[in-house]
Amino acid sequence: AVDAAGRATERGVRMSRLGLHPRLGRALLDGAPEVGVRRAAEVVALLSEEPPRDYGDDLVAAWRAARRGSDGYGARWRAEARRLERAAGEVVTGGGGAGGTGGGGGGGKGGGGGASAVGEGEDAVAGLVTALAFPERVARAREQGGFLMVSGSGARLAEGSGLRSAPW
Repeated sequence: AVDAAGRATERGVRMSRLGLHPRLGRALLDGAPEVGVRRAAEVVALLSEEPPRDYGDDLVAAWRAARRGSDGYGARWRAEARRLERAAGEVVTGGGGAGGTGGGGGGGKGGGGGASAVGEGEDAVAGLVTALAFPERVARAREQGGFLMVSGSGARLAEGSGLRSAPW
């Protein structure tokens, strides 16, 4: 996002307009054309503030909990997701606001108007957007709840984790 002289590139300027950590800005900027502005914004909003422990360790389950949540976190998450959707709509499409767009090209699934539904395919959406922000956290299942991260490090999940049976 910066050139050899240390100046922000056009992409860097676009990322800075999102008001996010650069990793999250990259995930929103690159994820929106693939999964839709709204769904990318919702996942990035989840990644930008740790959800309550009772939401669990599964990002998609936390996404569902945030959408239906009437707690303080759910309200903050919805406000941040709306803000990010508006900001990304302007930055990704280059136009005046999100206007419920899917963010152009690459499928744009679930980016239309109204509230997004967390349903079929949302594991892939959450996985893609998260991997764009944190590629080093991608891990493949090994034996008995163990995972091999792309860095080569091993990771283990808590005994009660719903992710223990996940392939990735």
